[in-house]
Order: sequence, then structure tokens, then C-alpha cells
Amino acid sequence: MKNTLLLYDERELAHQIFLNGFTNREFNFEEAFLLCKYFRYVLGYKDARIKTKLIEFSKSNDLLFNEILERKIINRIVKQSSKKFWKTGNVNITKNELDRIREIRNFKVQKIALAILFISKRETNNGWFREHNRPDIKKVLSRNVIGWDIDDVIAIMYEKGMSEPSGENNSWDDDGSTKIKFIDKDGYPVISVDTEKKARNLGELYKAYCGGELGYCRTCHNEFIKNSTRQAYCENCKREREKERKRNWWNNVH
Repeated sequence: MKNTLLLYDERELAHQIFLNGFTNREFNFEEAFLLCKYFRYVLGYKDARIKTKLIEFSKSNDLLFNEILERKIINRIVKQSSKKFWKTGNVNITKNELDRIREIRNFKVQKIALAILFISKRETNNGWFREHNRPDIKKVLSRNVIGWDIDDVIAIMYEKGMSEPSGENNSWDDDGSTKIKFIDKDGYPVISVDTEKKARNLGELYKAYCGGELGYCRTCHNEFIKNSTRQAYCENCKREREKERKRNWWNNVH
């Protein structure tokens, strides 16, 4: 079963394999390994029964599976399945990190930058945002993010010293990976992502942290919380514009 999780969780992946079968209906060593763990730690089977159930499962999910040819591999998988389920730890976002992101004065760009930061902070990424991680942006923000949006945000982060490319001499022609430079390992976390649901709702968690959707006034350029999606001015400038409109109206009619 293809891994569709944002937070790596072997138990959940094993459950998906148990329900849906092997990816592409073909016997797979890694998936068989997780399935054996599921038999052992969820269903409570012992070695002999784990082996029997794995063979039965493999035959029903792969028409070309040959028990005799795969005997040694089956025995090795059953033996190694005594290892406990592994799960990545929490991904914590700190105030310092969010302050750096808010230096980018565009709320949509901020959310994409936050998604990139979250993905890079997972244990499996170790501070890197890689080319194959791009589809995860959509999962994190629950919306479609097209490729050039991501490219633009990565470029903005690079200009602000928040990231750097993986290629030699800071070139972008290596493997498309981006090293995130503003990761704060010691700061106090203000957003803690410890469940798949939170990971897939990170954009809304950030919006709640900010107190609402942020806007930047066209007149004074200060940050404000929008009351509507089309609001372009902070409350002070909005009042001044309304006063100016009324003065102009009064002057025109008198």
C-alpha cells in the first residue's frame, strides 16, 4: 500500500496493507514486513501463525506468488518482525520560526512556506525539502498548490536567507532539494503537530495562531486581520478613506 501519510506511522501503514493488500497486487518485502508486525502486535499471532497468515495473504494478493521460491524470504521476514512498530516524533513549530515566516508579507505565501518548513522538519527529511515532497504541500494545506507557486515561495525564502539549494555553488540544477536554514531546534513550540489530522490541517492551525487571515494594508502597509477576503485596508486607513470620501462628496455638492 502506497504511503499517503504525512507523519510516518508503521502501525497505520500496516493497517492499510492489511485492509487493501499489497501495492499493485504484488508481493513486497517491506510491506510483508509491516504486515507481519501487524499480525504480531495487533492480532497477537505467534511465529508459526504469522508465517501461515503471511503466505495466505500473499497468495490471495499476488497471483504469481510462489511459496517455495519465497521460503527463505518469508522466514527472514517473520523473524525480523519482532521489532516494534516505529513512528516519527512530533513536529513542533516554534515562535521564532513563525516570526521568520511572517516577514514574508503575503498570507498565502506564508502558509506555503510553513508547509515547506513542516515537511523539512519531519525525521525522514532532516531539514530538507525534496522534489518528491511537493505533493505533500497539497495534503498539508488541503488545497491545490501549483508548481510555480512552490517555486516562487522557495525563491522568496532563498532571497530572505531562509533556504539554500542543494547544488554546488548554490545552483538549482542538482536534484531540486532545498535546505531550510531557519529551523529552530531549541525554541518553545507554539504549534505541535502530533497527529495526521493536525498535519493535514496545518494551514488552519496557522490561521488560528495568527487570529485570522492576515492582510497588509495598501496604504500604510501594516499587518491586519481581515474581516473579509477582499479587505485591502486596515481599520484605521479604512476609516480615513471613508472620511476622505465623505469630504469629497460634500465639496462636490456644495
